[in-house]
Amino acid sequence: MHFSKKKKSRYAKTQILCIYLKCRTLHVNQNTFKPKTDPALKRDLAANLTREIDFYHYCRQRLHKQFLLIQDKEKKDEGADSLLEKAR
Repeated sequence: MHFSKKKKSRYAKTQILCIYLKCRTLHVNQNTFKPKTDPALKRDLAANLTREIDFYHYCRQRLHKQFLLIQDKEKKDEGADSLLEKAR
C-alpha cells in the first residue's frame, strides 16, 4: 500500500492505539462531509413514512429469518457429510 506520510502516521497511530486498547476494528466507515440531519426533520419524515418504514422492517426480518434457515441447513448438511465419512 502506498500512503502519504500524514496518512501513514495516522494509520500507524490508529493501529498502535487499537492494539493497546485491544480493538477489533480499525476503521469506521463515516462520511465526514455529510451535513447532520435535524432530528425534527427525521421525526416528521418518520411520521409521514410509517408504512414504508414498517414494510422495510418486515422485509429485513424476513431476510434475516431466511439467512438463519440457510445457515441451519448448511450446518445439517455438513453434519450429515461428516457422518457419512465416518461410516466409510
